Amino acid sequence: MKCEVCGSELREGVRFCGKCGAPVKDLEEPDDRVFQSAGEYDFGPEYSEEAEYSEEPESGAENVERSGGSGYSDASDRETETELAERSARRTERRRPLLISGIVTIVLAVILVLQNFAGLPLVRELTGGGIPADRGYSSPEKLMEEFGKAIAANDVDRAVSMFAVSHMTENSDFRKQIEYMGAWYLGMGYPAENSIFRKTNAICGRGTAARQIANLCFSLEAKEEYLQMTPLYVEDDGGLDTIISDIQEAAQLDALDTFRVVRVDAVPYDPESDSARSYSAQTFWEEGAKFYGADEMAEYGVLYEYGGSTYRGAVSMVRYGSTYYIQNLYSIYLGWGYEGCLAQMDEEQYLELLKSS
Repeated sequence: MKCEVCGSELREGVRFCGKCGAPVKDLEEPDDRVFQSAGEYDFGPEYSEEAEYSEEPESGAENVERSGGSGYSDASDRETETELAERSARRTERRRPLLISGIVTIVLAVILVLQNFAGLPLVRELTGGGIPADRGYSSPEKLMEEFGKAIAANDVDRAVSMFAVSHMTENSDFRKQIEYMGAWYLGMGYPAENSIFRKTNAICGRGTAARQIANLCFSLEAKEEYLQMTPLYVEDDGGLDTIISDIQEAAQLDALDTFRVVRVDAVPYDPESDSARSYSAQTFWEEGAKFYGADEMAEYGVLYEYGGSTYRGAVSMVRYGSTYYIQNLYSIYLGWGYEGCLAQMDEEQYLELLKSS
């Protein structure tokens, strides 16, 4: 009997061709010998190890033909389509966390780059605004502590960002301000619902903040007479040279890393007081909060330290939600300083002045 696939002579009673492995179709009765172990079975002269395990594999077409189209000669080596699909799904599942983490990393990197370069004009225009975000803190003390650190580090941009410029610009009610004041005056701002005024108000606000910071730092070493609002009269050229020399000397500050905020204290207003100043100040801050759509506006005394000496100053703050921002580095009603200028004073004098205000 011959194999129908390869034509090899077959022994009587075998189920598979010893050369190509093709099943023998015309076998009527099973032969128990084919179920013997490989070590016990006598394959006979027709079996050839060289044919079965040749080092040179037969062509793919012949393999496929002889194995019924599967390409495998041993059924135990085959993988079903279901197994392949499951393996592919597991591989995809393993790769998904890596893909997600990669996307998150890229997004965070883009955000970081935009944050670090948000001060550049081109980036500001591309990100649509031109008004940097305000940087607030959870309490007046924390706000002024961070402000002091920014000044000590010579980080003017960070110090300016602590002013509520964006919040006040976006939430201001121009009509309500006019109705309360009865007039418009220079420096009051412009109707912020108009885009050009919104942007100019923001630019003016940042400029005011920068000017107040410069005044604060300059006043640390400037002579008292140079901080007055009244003009300085000079009798001769020598006097003018002296003024210029003194101002230039005052502008040469020592290392600002010695600058810090010692304490921040709320102004103790008494609601029951008959004091005209106390009443007008309370009204002013309450109305001011309405003008700027804020939850609260208030003034505080601040004691700074620089170069071993302490200086008293003031700050008005505005609160949106639970976050505090600087409105001005001085307070009109407290009467401490003008445009942020400081005055040298020890802590005991500062506390006494705060009580009597």
